[in-house]
Order: sequence, then C-alpha cells, then structure tokens
Amino acid sequence: MKFTISISIFGMCLALFLPVAAYSADEKRITTEKEFRELVVGRLHTGELGTVTVKNDNNVTGTIQGKSLTGLWNWTDGTYCRTVEVGGRNLGFDCQVVLISGDRVTYVRNNGKGKRSIWTLGKR
Repeated sequence: MKFTISISIFGMCLALFLPVAAYSADEKRITTEKEFRELVVGRLHTGELGTVTVKNDNNVTGTIQGKSLTGLWNWTDGTYCRTVEVGGRNLGFDCQVVLISGDRVTYVRNNGKGKRSIWTLGKR
C-alpha cells in the first residue's frame, strides 16, 4: 500500500512540471509579425461579443457588446501586444499568443497562460 501511494503522489507531482500543450493539433501558432500581418491583419474578427479589426497601421477598432473598442497593437517577442479601451474603459496592456486554424484565430491572454478568445476571420 505504501508503495502505491508513493507512486501516485510522485505521479501527481511530476504532472505539475510537465508542459501542457497550449493549443490543439489543428491550430498553428503565429510566431512572426510578418506571418501575423499576412494571415490576420485587416480581416474582420467576429466573435460572441462583437467585431474587431486589427489594422495595418497598428490601430485596433471594433464594437464589443454595442460599445466602441479602440486601441493600439504591436508585435513583441512572438506575441501580439495590445492596449485597448471598450466604451471608455481601459482594459490595459496585454501580450497574447496567437493561434490560427483555417478562418479561426485564437488569442491566448497573458503570454499564452490566460483565457482564450476565439474569433472567426472574414475575407479581405
């Protein structure tokens, strides 16, 4: 019995240190600004809460729950970084991992450690 418990505790501890995939097999991580601009920039993002466009001039615009969204973005260390306001409320600065699969783009907040927001990309 002691041996079984020791192995189980060891297994649980080991699991805490093993990397967990940040994305599914059908998603590809965008790692360069060039690729981000080619695949995502200038395309309307449609999601559950509204629409957003990440523009070529580094502006972000849209409407979320009927409120205006405005902001700025840049590409830093393989992540999409943005500062936005929605309805005059500052949502702050955040760098996000960007994943793409077909016409679906996913932004993972807090450098890939936070919540995901999933958008359908429109045509150019």
